[in-house]
Amino acid sequence: MTEQMREPSDYDSDGALRQRADIVYRLLGEEYGIKPWKPRREPLHELISTILSHRTTQANEAKAFDRLWKQYGSWEAIRTAPVEAIASAIAPANWPEVKAPRIKAVLDRIVAEHGAPSIDFLADLPAEQGLAWLEALPGVGPKTASLVLLFYPRSGARAAARSAAARCRCAMELPP
Repeated sequence: MTEQMREPSDYDSDGALRQRADIVYRLLGEEYGIKPWKPRREPLHELISTILSHRTTQANEAKAFDRLWKQYGSWEAIRTAPVEAIASAIAPANWPEVKAPRIKAVLDRIVAEHGAPSIDFLADLPAEQGLAWLEALPGVGPKTASLVLLFYPRSGARAAARSAAARCRCAMELPP
């Protein structure tokens, strides 16, 4: 029988989860060395690539993004492109007809709210607020928002992403 679903705080009421994570981190560091953390790509690239990656292999996500960027060369050009043209550019990704309008809507929303195609403002938000803002975007749920913040260069966002991962683990009824 599966155990009853718990809130993330139930896993860490006494700091046990944090202690376990610290031990694992230390042991992995001893075995493989500690590498300095650096973001793999700029935040908006991370967001759009993660949208492209839904139900798509990493190779096809990368191919779709590369085609999109090669064809348009800027976020503003992608934002103002026709949805059908975006869908054509991202055809290597599964369901380009669904992802293209979402990408366009995400870019439109970002520019409408912040004046430029950039999500760098997330660095100034508390982590939970950043998660909530991302999850309000079309086609962005907790997993996508968590991944974007996980790779964002700020520890508070990574903490929120870990919290979201804990919520996912609870929902899947995995042990801590």
